[in-house]
Amino acid sequence: MISATSAGVIIDADASIVRVTLRFLVTAVLIAVAFLGDTIMSMRPKVLLARNKDVPILSTTGWLSAFDAVRTLWVTRSSPLCLRGVFAYMILTGALRIVSDLATSGLVNPIDMPGTCALNTTGTYWLVPRRDGPDSSMAGIIGFYTIPFEERARVAASAFEANAANGGVPGIYRSVDGDARVRYQAQDTLGSWRCVDRGVAGTYNFSLDLLDICNDLAAKGFITLPEPASEDRQRAPVTILRVDSGVLANGSTAYAEREIGIYSTNETTDAAGDLVTWDLNLMLHILRNASDIFEDRTLHHFQCRLDAPGVQWLLTKGDPQTIMDQWGVLIHNLIYRGASRNRWLAPNVTAQVESGLNLMTTAMGMAYGENGTALFRTAANIDSAGTPLPAVPPKGCLIKKTIVPWAVVLLLGLVVAMMLGVVVSVLIAWLAVRKISNGLSRPDGGDRGSMPHIPIGLIGWIKFAVTRGTENDGREDARMLKVWSFTGPKVKGTRGYVAEGDRV
Repeated sequence: MISATSAGVIIDADASIVRVTLRFLVTAVLIAVAFLGDTIMSMRPKVLLARNKDVPILSTTGWLSAFDAVRTLWVTRSSPLCLRGVFAYMILTGALRIVSDLATSGLVNPIDMPGTCALNTTGTYWLVPRRDGPDSSMAGIIGFYTIPFEERARVAASAFEANAANGGVPGIYRSVDGDARVRYQAQDTLGSWRCVDRGVAGTYNFSLDLLDICNDLAAKGFITLPEPASEDRQRAPVTILRVDSGVLANGSTAYAEREIGIYSTNETTDAAGDLVTWDLNLMLHILRNASDIFEDRTLHHFQCRLDAPGVQWLLTKGDPQTIMDQWGVLIHNLIYRGASRNRWLAPNVTAQVESGLNLMTTAMGMAYGENGTALFRTAANIDSAGTPLPAVPPKGCLIKKTIVPWAVVLLLGLVVAMMLGVVVSVLIAWLAVRKISNGLSRPDGGDRGSMPHIPIGLIGWIKFAVTRGTENDGREDARMLKVWSFTGPKVKGTRGYVAEGDRV
């Protein structure tokens, strides 16, 4: 398959095969140009003689290589064939051979292009179901199956990392495998978390206790607390993440809580009190000065909701705050980069929060399959109970193709144009010789047979030399030359050539 882009022509084939093919085509065309060019050179002297014109001796060299053409120009101080256009053709064919070979080697390269690939069914992979099945024995302990360091989560994290590096679409993905070429497209997603930066929720002194900050945020309506937060509660009603940073001052180390993240879920229930869905309110400490651990804490409010109707049911498969307790650390490490005191905030906090929540939801979905069965598939596409599984949809990925830049295409076009020009010239010369043969171009009405034989090219001149003065006068078949050879000096001051069987 071939397609065109602004950068060049894209060919759905291996780059090495494309390079060899292009070199072969260019070489074949240039050989054809040389053959046809030699044909023209053998016809031209006949046309000159038929018109009672002299034939310059340099016009009988035949078609020369670029090197021989330049060498002849240098030695004789005249262009071969006494035709500047033909001489230019000789030089140009040699230059094109070299330039096209270098251009093909250096510019025709493999390129990764978006496409679709079959899911890697030779190993372990998962599909995220679109709908909820019957109650599963895993319901209620969903956290065990989706903690960030469990196998499914690790595979999902690798897929997210590869997709981001390959420029894929973010979201919650319907299929996950270990393919590093993955580049998800819109049709591969089931939706996404959507987060909005609502601005600054509050600024607090670094010495203020985090539980007091939570109570203040709840009073302002940013987070929901069933009752005021306190140290004597068995677990906090919100997930609080903190990182202690320190600096050495006067021989001692002072610590302060940094990189604060407060995760609060806002749950929605039905008339029966069953969980339907939940949103997330996230308070993040946006660092202004990474070297000042005692700066005031400026908390930004991010509000996130799941925009994926097909997997909305996943949010009901576990306690929301437990899920955030488990996944908050991973999301936090997406927001803050680096290590120890050399930590910095990610460029796009909103996108990083969305990415972490999408990864969490994808990993949660990987723990469930159609009808509540975990989708561990084998190459035979049957589940553990021997039941055939639905067809596996393809996924977006990067496919190796080959790009031929427009500069190389232009070179190929020039080679083809040159060949067409030579073909036209041969046709014109052939018509002229044919006209001469019919006695239409010579004033005396003579025919081509009365014209003297003119040696053309290396072989022609060798035949002429060894048969000069004979009745054949260079008209013999070139195969007769194989029996001729030069002799050494047999008599002082003499040297000559003999044919097979001659005695010297």
